[in-house]
Amino acid sequence: MPRITPIPGIAAITTAALAAFGLISCGGTDRPRAAAGTPSPPFSPPPDWTPCTGLGAKPPSAGTRCATVKVPLDYARPSGETIALALIRVPATDRRHRAGSLLFNFGGPGGDGVDTLAQAARQFKNLNTRYDLIGFDPRGVGRSAPVTCVSDRRTDQIVAGDGSPDTAAEEKAFIEEQRSYVRRCQARSGRLLPHVGTINAARDMDAVRSAVGDARLHYFGMSYGTWLGGSYAHQFPGNVGRAVLDGAVDTKISPVDLGLQQAAAFQRALGGFASACAAIGRACPLGTDRPSVVASIGRLLTGLDRGPLPARGGRRLTQSLGTTGVAAALYSRQAWPVLAQGLGHVS
Repeated sequence: MPRITPIPGIAAITTAALAAFGLISCGGTDRPRAAAGTPSPPFSPPPDWTPCTGLGAKPPSAGTRCATVKVPLDYARPSGETIALALIRVPATDRRHRAGSLLFNFGGPGGDGVDTLAQAARQFKNLNTRYDLIGFDPRGVGRSAPVTCVSDRRTDQIVAGDGSPDTAAEEKAFIEEQRSYVRRCQARSGRLLPHVGTINAARDMDAVRSAVGDARLHYFGMSYGTWLGGSYAHQFPGNVGRAVLDGAVDTKISPVDLGLQQAAAFQRALGGFASACAAIGRACPLGTDRPSVVASIGRLLTGLDRGPLPARGGRRLTQSLGTTGVAAALYSRQAWPVLAQGLGHVS
């Protein structure tokens, strides 16, 4: 599953209108219903919205509020232990013509929704006219009963580690690191792990819908969020309202094939970036034509594999971090000038 959450700027151009889910019918009974065999989330009381604290960005409006909603840890035991889902709401600016709430998932799996919506809400100001924009941290993420595996410092080390082993010894070390990480997750979050995943995240979305008082769920999902939206539509077809699915994930193919498709898409995007950079002539710090720009980036990443470069804060720029930075910037043309500048500094 792709793990790079896209910057939502490119999605803003799709928000002139909301389209209904194509795989279901929005008609039917007046009362929302769940699919046969799907546990309906218990009634959730309205959230107690309070001013947000500790956000990674300035609240997008004076009326922005945060809250939590209690949901079952195990939906097979709806009266048992609960966990708290973190929410953020940016209220509609035209209250007289308010059309309901619009729930966001910006991608993942593992992407937060509270801090991301606080950062991105201004890009959806047209939708915010009639919709309350709502972001949530899916269970196991951020402020919603987070899965804890290792310390922040150790996480930094793992993320910066060698993600592309070139020898048998490096491959062995890579596999052992993954196994060690899983063991630590089980040791520190084993009770939570069986209940974290797309199916339960979709059930949580229906609990949020109920808690905010909407008869149907209006939804905006990007990348992995399209998979989550599809799971919701499958489980709660009678509760589906309007939706945008941006960058749809093909749920019928294997994770390996999905990864290969994503890699090919990144390669095409890299070619587009290289052409755009070369088109500005000498101002492009990486080359004068598409092949030379691509080659420059390749040499940089290969060099980082041999030896990281010093970075701010005592950190090191490794090949894994460099590759992640390039890939993240390829999601949006808006980020390409920054990418070119950054690559120029380290080339």
